[in-house]
This record gives sequence, structure tokens and C-alpha cells, in this order.
Amino acid sequence: MTVCTILFGLIPVMLNNGTGSEVVQRITSLMIGGIVSSLVVTLVLVPAVYFLWHTREKVLTAQINQ
Repeated sequence: MTVCTILFGLIPVMLNNGTGSEVVQRITSLMIGGIVSSLVVTLVLVPAVYFLWHTREKVLTAQINQ
């Protein structure tokens, strides 16, 4: 939800054609890329690493208990 709010706030800045918009568009494109990449890391990478870590821990615990 926060990502959507930030993106909805940055999209008009990205589409602006006024004075100084060339500089601001460069900064805005980097901010949008950072927000999208942090969203992907949070929703995909962190849960995947947690799942792999938890599965590995279960396997090791099962091997030790045998």
C-alpha cells in the first residue's frame, strides 16, 4: 500500500514537462526503480530465503534426531 502511494505520487512528477523537468525525471526514475526493486525483494526474495532456511533446518533436525 505504501508502494502504491509513493508510485502514485511520483508518476505525475515523471510525466511533467515543465521547467527543470529533465533533472527531476532522472531522479524520479531512480526512485521508482528503487521502490519497485525493494517491493520485489520484500515480496519474493525474503520469503524464498526464509523458506529455504526453514526447510534446511527441518532436514538437519530430522537427521540429528535419527
